[in-house]
Amino acid sequence: MSKMKWKIHQQARVYDGHFKVDQLQLSYAKFAGGECTNVQRELVHRQNTVAVLPYDPVQDKVVIVEQFRVGAMAGRSPWLKEIVAGLRAEHEQPEHAARRECHEETGCVATELLPISEFYTSPGGLAEWVQLYLARVAVDDIQVHAGLAQENEDILVSAVPLQAIPSMLSEGEMCSAIGIIALQWLLVNKSSIRHTWLASSAD
Repeated sequence: MSKMKWKIHQQARVYDGHFKVDQLQLSYAKFAGGECTNVQRELVHRQNTVAVLPYDPVQDKVVIVEQFRVGAMAGRSPWLKEIVAGLRAEHEQPEHAARRECHEETGCVATELLPISEFYTSPGGLAEWVQLYLARVAVDDIQVHAGLAQENEDILVSAVPLQAIPSMLSEGEMCSAIGIIALQWLLVNKSSIRHTWLASSAD
């Protein structure tokens, strides 16, 4: 697959707002030979993203945020339960961005960070790369109402017992893909992570 070829023949910026949208004319190789030609696609650009699942191993709780999302207005409700996420500034180290976003959106300080995964969110048309972390926090530090006023953020923050997460997922209370990935990962890996983090606190 790495040897397959593709080529952009034309690229024009058609929208230049909070998101940048390019219209492309391109061609690319087919798996069975030959190529797809005269393909038109729209490509949405945004800064790379960090996402953080704050977890308190002492109280065995995760921190969930809820805020208004314009992309969900056609669904059940535009107020979505999510995990912490935000854009990473140019040249900013992802770990720094993760700690910054965790504090801005929850009031909690990430004392440890553990990488979970890196992935594209919707590569059919969105050039967004997410770096996902688990953060060790103390849920007693939660700021119930958080977010940056200059960015019109209005975030409701809550601590949820990890044992309540399976029902939250099965009942569709969390319908953000990044949050689902992070929570399912923690449910699988919780025992070893909690043991390690609690042991390090005892030292």
